[in-house]
Amino acid sequence: MSNFASNLKILRAKKQLKQEELAVLVGITASTLSNYEVGKTEPSLDTLVNFSNALGVSIDVLLSADASLIEKIADQKKQENASPNASPSASLIGKKYYSDENKFPSQVNETMMAMESRTPYVVTVDRQGRENIAFVPAKAKAGYLTGYHDPEFISTLPTYNFPGLQNATFRMFEIEGHSMIPTFDDSDIVIGRFVENLSQIRNDRVHIIITKHDGLLIKRVLNRAVSDGKLILNSDNQKDPREYPPIVIGVEEVLEVWYAVAKFTRQMRAPGEMYNKLIDLEARLTLLEDSQRKAVR
Repeated sequence: MSNFASNLKILRAKKQLKQEELAVLVGITASTLSNYEVGKTEPSLDTLVNFSNALGVSIDVLLSADASLIEKIADQKKQENASPNASPSASLIGKKYYSDENKFPSQVNETMMAMESRTPYVVTVDRQGRENIAFVPAKAKAGYLTGYHDPEFISTLPTYNFPGLQNATFRMFEIEGHSMIPTFDDSDIVIGRFVENLSQIRNDRVHIIITKHDGLLIKRVLNRAVSDGKLILNSDNQKDPREYPPIVIGVEEVLEVWYAVAKFTRQMRAPGEMYNKLIDLEARLTLLEDSQRKAVR
């Protein structure tokens, strides 16, 4: 969307709309619209559709490679409308977002769309231009599901910077619940690195999955995105598998994916049960040997 900002300004001016007026039509704040027009942030797909409807143009026009093509495309569409038997203009053929009704064409495969590379909708930077690591506490989880693409919401989240976590986009999430014990405890904090393409999800590794209907999930993922269009989300807590059964979601349900790279915990877990049994067995053998030595004497 490298030219979206300039195209948005041109189209808004053509409609003779102020930023505040267009913001109301699209359902966003004027400050959010201002961020779009200066290229500071980029809109979600739903917001793009709202812009398309408000400005009366297809999403292709909004995302045109060159703002100067906007008028050209408009002229081509006028010619097509004047000639019912004319074929779609060459500049629009193959554009996956193209539709006279500003809707996705029926032949577009949602699975393939979900697999395409993406970037985080919103990031923030410090005074040195370094990306901040925004923290999503448990109490903000519900808000994140609707505000993950909203600059104003993200700006309300606390931010941090940590050595060794640069050259990528990271985000922190607070664990809630016991489904990932022993890997994570309740109230642990996990740091995730943004995953640009669902095909890059690593099998049997922990990821933070933001979904449309199941909310924010922190699970160990089996990646079947390419072969079946599905992700299988497993819990690490296996004391009662019936309590935490696997979750299967379609890739079209996925909004964001973050690969877990680090965690903060206040739990100083004791040695594992097997280790304790070995220590106990070693102690018993030592006492038995000592008893036999004494008996021989």
